[in-house]
Amino acid sequence: MSPYRGCLTVDERQERSIMDSMPQSGALSGIARFFAVFSDQTRLKILSALSMKELCVADLCYLLSAEQSTVSHQLRLLRDAGIVASRKAGRLTLYAISNPYVSDVMMTGARNLNRRRRG
Repeated sequence: MSPYRGCLTVDERQERSIMDSMPQSGALSGIARFFAVFSDQTRLKILSALSMKELCVADLCYLLSAEQSTVSHQLRLLRDAGIVASRKAGRLTLYAISNPYVSDVMMTGARNLNRRRRG
């Protein structure tokens, strides 16, 4: 491995095991893109609403008190990230959460926040 051995809390075998277990660069990029979705309050509101019911843009605009252009832009980002899917229902386009891990991530964030508030 490298001549630098950090603070020497791991031996060479452990170092190799840790380094081999770390995600590769491409996977890290994908993970970063997935979690970046959760960094915007409007997207979190949209995901919260969609976790309860499939909705159209007009419904989301009303529920979020947001402009159509804002909601549409955020939905496009969520769709591009593979987190939200859309389907046609007559003249409407309905949106729903398509990634089963979204609710887990949001609940983990809420539990972490509640734990920090109590602690």
